Amino acid sequence: MASGPRASVNLKTRAGAGQLAARLVIPLAAYAGEPVSVRLDDGDSNPIVRRVLQTLPPSGNTGRRFRFFSKLPGLQVVRLRDLSPSRPGSFQLNVKARQWFTAAEANDTAANTLLTVTIGSQCASHVVTRKID
Repeated sequence: MASGPRASVNLKTRAGAGQLAARLVIPLAAYAGEPVSVRLDDGDSNPIVRRVLQTLPPSGNTGRRFRFFSKLPGLQVVRLRDLSPSRPGSFQLNVKARQWFTAAEANDTAANTLLTVTIGSQCASHVVTRKID
């Protein structure tokens, strides 16, 4: 399970926005180019949406940041940042999407909607903290 006092997963379905914005700290020893899957589920849509990225390219030259970026509708940003040495074994994860799903697909409450990110064989999930219909 993803954690942190500032963990947030926000959805906006109003006016066809299909927006997702998530900021989480996840337990992960290291990232070495494994596939990354981002999935959103609720009680009656299994899944609402899902996208698999083959890898996250390095961002910068430190070897501690990785990022997928697209300007197209759908999943637009997946960013991983190694929090070592202050928090070894933890990465900050940011996910953003626009026009990725419809209000009809994401029609359940925030409490019944779950974001799941799988990196290699490790899985982290968090319930939606705020939803704007």
